[in-house]
Amino acid sequence: DRFIDYADSNGVAAVFHYQPLHLSRSGRKWVKEGSSFPVSEQVSDGLVRLPLFSGLSDSDVTRVVEAVKSYSPAQARHSDH
Repeated sequence: DRFIDYADSNGVAAVFHYQPLHLSRSGRKWVKEGSSFPVSEQVSDGLVRLPLFSGLSDSDVTRVVEAVKSYSPAQARHSDH
């Protein structure tokens, strides 16, 4: 969430996007009841979708790259206090 907020404040529309398959509506029917997939859940919590499409201008690409490069989790945690 911190990165998504940071990206948004820098003009980049990053969104949470990835739900583990075993938690999705269509995926649950394939999973044995009581099964646990903690790694999938942990990894999915750290994934975001960044703007990426053929119509993205060079300046938009630069803005996305700079936002990702300049993000510091340590600074984000510090700003929460």
